[in-house]
Amino acid sequence: MAGQLLTYEFPLNERMRTLLRVEFLFQQFMHDVKLNHAWQARSAIHSLMDIVNLLERTDIANELIKEMDRQLGNLQKLSETPSINRQTLSTVTDKLQYYIQFLQPIASRLDASFTENAFLNSIRQRQGIPGGTCSFDLPQYYYWLNLNYETRLETLNAWLGPIKTLQEAVVYLLGLIRQSGMAKKESAPGGVFQKSLNPIHPSQLIRIGLLYHLNLYPEVSGSKHRINIRMLSTDLKTGSSNQTKEAIQFDLTCCAI
Repeated sequence: MAGQLLTYEFPLNERMRTLLRVEFLFQQFMHDVKLNHAWQARSAIHSLMDIVNLLERTDIANELIKEMDRQLGNLQKLSETPSINRQTLSTVTDKLQYYIQFLQPIASRLDASFTENAFLNSIRQRQGIPGGTCSFDLPQYYYWLNLNYETRLETLNAWLGPIKTLQEAVVYLLGLIRQSGMAKKESAPGGVFQKSLNPIHPSQLIRIGLLYHLNLYPEVSGSKHRINIRMLSTDLKTGSSNQTKEAIQFDLTCCAI
């Protein structure tokens, strides 16, 4: 692990913050779905319930559509650049347009198949209670958890079905945004780094690459105008953190498209 570069991502607006959370929950769900154990199935269900909660609280699909529309506008401007690879550009724009056309008619009811499912609702209602999904609380859930792996997997994939395209669209869009920036070597003297950003062409996301063996992590605050980074060490036994006094080298990627 000594030479490993650990990458930290920080969104610079609320839309990116929401999309990164959605991506994280889908990643957790997909990881747990692959494992043949009832405890992993529990974890997958909890991730799925968190996704549904996000769908209810935020207008994820419409925010995603707005962001893809914005990206299409930016890509249209790039099409006027003589050196642009028009085949690649066409592939990207076609993909974004496909996701927009698919999501627009169903954006307001993506959570319907979950909120109308009595079994899943019973789990959601008990999930907020510590230990509230024990076998004696939810015997139906306990029965499902002890079905064979193939049956559980079939059910999980069926539940995921209505929002599978949302997952694909989020992954695709965040991939484009991540690829829009190039990593640059930076230094944080005394553990502090500040940088002004271009407000006319605002960054959506910053990525910080920090060597694992430094035993540090970045604390970031910022907006589309400016970012501030502090490099902190931590004592995991006490939970306390302190800013390093050393000059720290790191990779910084400002993603804007």
